[in-house]
Amino acid sequence: MEEKNSALVVNVELFTDGSANPNPGHGGYCAILVSGEQARILVGTKKKSTCHKMEMLAVLEGLRHLNHPCMVVIHTDSQFVEQGFLAMEDKNLQKTFKKYDLWQELRKEYGRHLAVRVNQLDSHKSTNHPFHKLCDKYARNAAKGSMRKTDKYAKLSEIVA
Repeated sequence: MEEKNSALVVNVELFTDGSANPNPGHGGYCAILVSGEQARILVGTKKKSTCHKMEMLAVLEGLRHLNHPCMVVIHTDSQFVEQGFLAMEDKNLQKTFKKYDLWQELRKEYGRHLAVRVNQLDSHKSTNHPFHKLCDKYARNAAKGSMRKTDKYAKLSEIVA
């Protein structure tokens, strides 16, 4: 691991997904934070939302749960989220996202971390990472109302099995 200002730099992978059932309708999101051999699973719901908002909320909640600045790779199948992060650096794209209150909060979290990179995944293809498949499952279940708010820690071996 690298050192910066005498502090250990932590690398985190953040897998996210969001869902609304119907769209717009009851929303659900999931974020899985992975660092080393540990993972943290976050699941939440909103009564009235859209798929785009749930996708953004999954990323926002994941970033919020990091207690100190990290090097973060976000894995998402949302082109909307990817475009939102491109807009962080492009003033022409920012006009599109300024209307989203969650985007303003994402900008703050983005600025808090050492580096944030977005890895665009193909939507729900079998080649996707097992954590992304799990995020999809949990977000859909939360949107359907069959899963409650969750914040739990686990060893990687426990959730990949």
